[in-house]
Amino acid sequence: MDKVTQLGPNETFKYLGVYFTASLNFEKQWKRLTGGLHLMLNRILSQELTPAMIADTINIQVIPCITWATQVALPTEDKLNEWDNIISKRVNKYLAIHNPSNTENDPISLPKKMGGLSIFSIKETLLKIQLRN
Repeated sequence: MDKVTQLGPNETFKYLGVYFTASLNFEKQWKRLTGGLHLMLNRILSQELTPAMIADTINIQVIPCITWATQVALPTEDKLNEWDNIISKRVNKYLAIHNPSNTENDPISLPKKMGGLSIFSIKETLLKIQLRN
């Protein structure tokens, strides 16, 4: 039988798949999610997919994966913006699209009717989930 060791308030442990400390610091969890986001995007963008297929894959696979994992430990607004920016920059670079500084006019997030790809925002998706609950 393994010995039980006492952890300090800033030592990270994993419970039900979530990393955090006794002081409820979820930094390690968010770092793991950021790494997972990069891995998923690497896998998607290494395939020969059309822009519409990339958008659908991100909306159907990546966004739900990240939002599901954050329901226990809601990230800061800065972290959500960081994740949305990672998706925007990676997809825009892959598709050789000029990445505007104003994310409201980012072609990947614009609706298809306006010539965009309609890739969902992690931040907006989490807000919608919270409103439903």
